[in-house]
Amino acid sequence: MKTRTTATFTSGVYTWRVYIPPLTEMGASSSIGAFLYSPKSGSGNYDAREADFEIGYGTAADRTACSIPAGRLICFMTVQRDNSSDTPLSSVVYQPADPQDHIQPGNWYTLAIRLMVNAKGCYVFDWTIQKDGQPVRGGRPSFTANYGPANAYQTTFRIFCSVENFSGLWIGDHQPTTDQHAWFHSSLHFWSCHLKPRMIRKSARHTLFAGQRPVCLFNPYQRTPCRIASGC
Repeated sequence: MKTRTTATFTSGVYTWRVYIPPLTEMGASSSIGAFLYSPKSGSGNYDAREADFEIGYGTAADRTACSIPAGRLICFMTVQRDNSSDTPLSSVVYQPADPQDHIQPGNWYTLAIRLMVNAKGCYVFDWTIQKDGQPVRGGRPSFTANYGPANAYQTTFRIFCSVENFSGLWIGDHQPTTDQHAWFHSSLHFWSCHLKPRMIRKSARHTLFAGQRPVCLFNPYQRTPCRIASGC
């Protein structure tokens, strides 16, 4: 199940507030997704202009390789491969200094992708993760794509929230047998016309810059979050 904006956007700070529910099925190949996806993406397997967070149980091999403790989830932060712009795949697993700070079910998180534009007109992606009550943590190293808002590979993005089951078993060792879900309270986009925006206010949830105004996929002030379920 996916939900998305109909409008498209370019540079800015994209923020998702998501509740990761308690574990109901270890090893299920199901992912909670917060991502940007461009209508300019092609139909092939390697023609996706996408940047994302994908959170799930993970395969046994990946959990061992990434030292994911029991009771925690794996989080991939990825820019997908796009052959049309010669942008390679770049996927990194969240690796906090304390292994207990891996994604913990039963908690609210604020996930953010900051999308900047460099001097060559290409997008530069940054990821951050914040568990409620904890400091903001850098998710992974920055990544520069070959596409941008106005270069030869002009690209805009829609904002997506999703819970999906994957038959490819890349984020779990078996198909889910129970309902998989997550709660999204808001998805916000702040943007600025400045390449180097002047910070004017900080809050616990996000940083605002001069010239920005928000676009909401869900109402951030609504009292009831939106539940998204995959089905099994």
